[in-house]
Amino acid sequence: MHAFDAVAAKFSEHAGPDTSVETFAALVEEMVDLSADLLEEIAAELDSMSRAIFSKLGGQQRRLRRSNEELRDLLICPNYDSI
Repeated sequence: MHAFDAVAAKFSEHAGPDTSVETFAALVEEMVDLSADLLEEIAAELDSMSRAIFSKLGGQQRRLRRSNEELRDLLICPNYDSI
């Protein structure tokens, strides 16, 4: 619904759309923009998780099991505040 609100705000600031095609194109463009923003946020969270988990390894094989357990725990029940 954010896309509809954004397009409505855009068209209320300026003259309304001339055609239904223009309205549809604006809605699709806004949905794509919002989806891209969401994907960027997800990518940043995954990068943060990856760094938090794999930076702890430091090349030490004996800690690999513990790291795998931490990764499993993080993926099953993420706690974003600790990252």
